[in-house]
This record gives sequence, structure tokens and C-alpha cells, in this order.
Amino acid sequence: MNETLYGMLSIGKRPTLENEGKLSVEVYLLDFKREIYGAELTIRLLKWVRGDKKFNSLDELTQQINNDRVYTLNYLKSR
Repeated sequence: MNETLYGMLSIGKRPTLENEGKLSVEVYLLDFKREIYGAELTIRLLKWVRGDKKFNSLDELTQQINNDRVYTLNYLKSR
């Protein structure tokens, strides 16, 4: 598979979900519904959006991720 996909990347310690502070890397591909676990990806970073933050609830985290998604989509449209 040789295609360009866009998404959001998180590198952090998941402070809202974890207490141990292990570093985690997660990629959320925008508008993508296929199963690709185990596939090799090449990632190119385009823009830093925000740092790690501990939210008071999963609802607050979910809202921030939604805000990040809107920001990312707007950024991609403006490129």
C-alpha cells in the first residue's frame, strides 16, 4: 500500500488515563475505516498542536480530541 493518509499523532504519557506515566505513541487516521494493525507506516509530522495534559474526565478529554480534530482538518484545508 503506497498512499498518503492524514491523521493526528499523540506521543505522551496519557495522564488522564494512566498513573504510571509510560510513554505511548498513538496515531488516529482521519476518515479511515480499514484494518491495518501490523502494517508498516511512514509518518511525517506537519504541525505540533499541543502538549500532554491531564483532563478532569474522559468527557473533557473526548471534547479536546474533537477540538484537535477540527483544528487538524482546518489546518489541512489551508495547506
